[in-house]
Amino acid sequence: MLFFGLCLILNIYYEYDINDQKVIVNPTPWKSFPNEQDNQWANAVFFELRTYMTEVKPFHKNNFFGLTYDVFCEVRYKAEYHNQLSDKIDLYYTQQSLLEAQSIQNAKHIKSDYENISFSENAFGENLHFYNSKNDDEYYKSNSGLNIQFHTSYFTPKYIKFNIDNNIAVWVKTNPLLVFNSDIVSISLFGLGFVLLLALAVSGGFESFLFLIVLLFYFSFSDYFIWFYFFFLFSLSIFFKIKMRTVTVKWLDLPFVYWKILLLVFVSLVLYIHRWENPFSWSELFFESLVTLIYLFLIWLMFYVSSTSIYSLYIYIFCKEKDIEQLKFINFTSNMDSGNTGKRIPYFSATIELKGKTIQNVLMNFTLYSKVKNNKVINLTKYKTDNKGNYIFY
Repeated sequence: MLFFGLCLILNIYYEYDINDQKVIVNPTPWKSFPNEQDNQWANAVFFELRTYMTEVKPFHKNNFFGLTYDVFCEVRYKAEYHNQLSDKIDLYYTQQSLLEAQSIQNAKHIKSDYENISFSENAFGENLHFYNSKNDDEYYKSNSGLNIQFHTSYFTPKYIKFNIDNNIAVWVKTNPLLVFNSDIVSISLFGLGFVLLLALAVSGGFESFLFLIVLLFYFSFSDYFIWFYFFFLFSLSIFFKIKMRTVTVKWLDLPFVYWKILLLVFVSLVLYIHRWENPFSWSELFFESLVTLIYLFLIWLMFYVSSTSIYSLYIYIFCKEKDIEQLKFINFTSNMDSGNTGKRIPYFSATIELKGKTIQNVLMNFTLYSKVKNNKVINLTKYKTDNKGNYIFY
């Protein structure tokens, strides 16, 4: 939580400004493909550019002990500048070497206290080709775009300034936390999360394992993976801490309200998806309804299977902590005891007495089960309850 708080403060520092009038080419660097309305075209003399992705990578061959930024842009220009642009590009390639022509891709090293770079407006790459935009006949767009690459230390100024000429400049927003979205870091974090989940499963938290494995796989494809990963680690730490629990969630106690809500959600999603269709098509509507129904079923199934784990988190976070004054184990049940055969998911439970109440079918992890059966000292001092028959012990 401390590390999450530090990262959050750092992200706020790099992401937010008050009354900032800079022309920023990547205003939303966390998004791989930002919405057009959130990403305005920046003027660069005879052409315009805007970004569609910002990548931050560690261990680059030209900057092993720092970060390397790749800002991928799309380029456009008005048809009236076609000859001027072509002449300048041709002249650039004629007078400069290939290495110099790709100076953006092999950009200079930027020190952390240096914010200005001279931007070579002609370093587009060898195979630049423009085509008419379908959205605006006045413009031509590049199908290869432009890659602005520069190297920095781990902590940079909030913006790197690119001077187009004496009068025009654009800024590139930096954020060292974007390194968490790089392939090498995100794959490492995913691998670490998967190993920790296997450890949780072995200790007996199979419901929690199913819940968190879905989140880990789903959010690993998100631009905001690192922030979901913090929630994943927070949940994982709670499940490791809980040594014993009895939690039951009944999803269908209010079937009338429950199914009406599902129906309302289904209709709303279909209408939301279909609003883009013009003209109206019954076949498209049927297909979209079918896909929405499948997604709803999968989401419902996930929540149904994970309901116990979700409610355990709720109890741990929101219910009052109490001391265990006296705890008595009456009997034990396990499908891994001698005499049980066949392959199955390990299951360990007990019936306990707590403050005069008998609580049956209390699940526990393997370590606790072994210690209790062998009359060893156990570290179980706290519990929480919702006063509705659900308990967690830790």
